[in-house]
Amino acid sequence: MENADVTPKKSWGQLFVVSSLIFGMFFGSGNLIFPVHLGQMAGHNWFLAALGFAISGSLFPLLAIR
Repeated sequence: MENADVTPKKSWGQLFVVSSLIFGMFFGSGNLIFPVHLGQMAGHNWFLAALGFAISGSLFPLLAIR
């Protein structure tokens, strides 16, 4: 009996496109500039600011691609 749930194998081109899109989602220019500015504005509360940014910038996109 054949398994109908088998997905076809992706080509290298498709893998490259999807990988570059996911990379852009995680490491866009906002994720390079905004944390520095956020840390400067947070002052002594830098840990809470870093924790909030890590959750919103890493955890949410990971949940979105699952």
